[in-house]
Order: sequence, then C-alpha cells, then structure tokens
Amino acid sequence: MHRLRHHRLARKLKFTSLVTVAGTISIFVFATMVIATFFFREIHFAIGTGISLTCMVLFWAFILATGGSCRCQLCQAPMMAQRKCSRHRKAKKSLGSYRLKLATSFLFTDSYTCPFCGESFTSQVVEKSILPVSTEEMRGKVTLPMSHARANEPTRRTQPPAEGSAPTSHRRAT
Repeated sequence: MHRLRHHRLARKLKFTSLVTVAGTISIFVFATMVIATFFFREIHFAIGTGISLTCMVLFWAFILATGGSCRCQLCQAPMMAQRKCSRHRKAKKSLGSYRLKLATSFLFTDSYTCPFCGESFTSQVVEKSILPVSTEEMRGKVTLPMSHARANEPTRRTQPPAEGSAPTSHRRAT
C-alpha cells in the first residue's frame, strides 16, 4: 500500500470526497422531493424540490471544478474527474460509479484504490525528515556513494616523462 506524498493531495481528496458523497445524497433527495411533489401536490414539496435541485447542481459544479486536480501519484490519471480512459480490470463500482466508490472508501477507511491503475493508497502522508537528530546517531551510519569513496583514495603520482621520449600531448601534429 502506497502513502500519499503531499498533505495538499490528502486535503483535496477529502474535500472532493465529501462533496461527491453530498452530491450523491442530493440526487436521492431531489428524486424523493419530485415524487412527493407529484403525489401530494403541495407547495412545500415544490420548494424543497427547487432547493434540492440547486444543491445538486452546486455540488456537481464543485466536483467538476476540483475533481481534475486529484491525480493518482503513479499513473497521473485524474481520479475524481469524468474521463473516458480505460479503467483497471478489477476496479469496483459503488451505485454504478467509480468516483463514489473512491470517495466512500477514502472517507470511511482512510484508504482507496485508483480506478485507473489499481494501486491502493492510504491517506497517511510520508513525513520527510530534514535534519538528523544528532550527529552521534548518524556517525558510522553514513555511507558515501562510490564516486565519493574513490575521492578519498590517495591519488596516483605520475612520473615525469623521460628525456628524449615522445611528448605526451594528445594533440595531432600538423
């Protein structure tokens, strides 16, 4: 399971997941209000239908605005945007939506699976340590790359060319 690299991506995913779940709930509320208005024919249900329709449009506008910026760290596919890309063969749906499955799994389990590459991620962010705690702890643990290790070797001393030998210049004589 991979960890997220940036806190910003975790915040974007959390916000977009909340809006996605709220948008899905608003669809069901709108459908319920339309049915209630049709059967009871009261003005209160008609007002509720209009309010729920407005909320539904606003939620889906937020999803369209913020969904493209939530990209998978491995495949760079926009996870919360509507794309016609091919999905992973084992990608799962929730109520017919890959986006809703990703949103609910991120909100409730703090982990999700990218529907495009199939890799699983956790909402924990990798913490980067800038400085070691103390130099005594790091002493003996530091290993140098091979190029630096060679730099510490004594250098070879070349002998000056013998008198009467050809010059050591690599230039072509003209």
